[in-house]
Amino acid sequence: MANCSNAAIVTFPANTGASQTVTHFSVGFAITGATTLYGSSVFTDLGFGTSRVIATGATPSFAIGELDINLTTTSSEFEATFLENTLKLVFQNLDHPDIGDAAGLQNSAAAGNVYVALHTADPAGGNQSTSEATYTGYGNRIAVVRSAAGWTVV
Repeated sequence: MANCSNAAIVTFPANTGASQTVTHFSVGFAITGATTLYGSSVFTDLGFGTSRVIATGATPSFAIGELDINLTTTSSEFEATFLENTLKLVFQNLDHPDIGDAAGLQNSAAAGNVYVALHTADPAGGNQSTSEATYTGYGNRIAVVRSAAGWTVV
């Protein structure tokens, strides 16, 4: 198993309208639109209960380490090091060694961001805009830099 979590506080804009209940978060690679969904989790996996109510005036945020992404396998075919290097490539923009040639899969010249979204239902099987929160003030997804400053990988 390999684990990735946010290394910085992730704060969404305040709700300036009616309350909305959210149940999931997701990560992807675009600030808006129907981008590829790279992963999602229900809040019960984070210890929040089944949902979070974003009340009028509330500013939803996640403390350091609250957004967990785990890669696991029941097969012995993928070792923990491989899974950890995969998360490091995606979330920290670090090379993934030993794939292809000796240099492996290389990082991006510009690290870019991973974007965190809130959802009112499970977006799995869809894209990052599937069931995405729409409370007044939500606007865009939150950018978290693809580096050790944005994500911790172990």
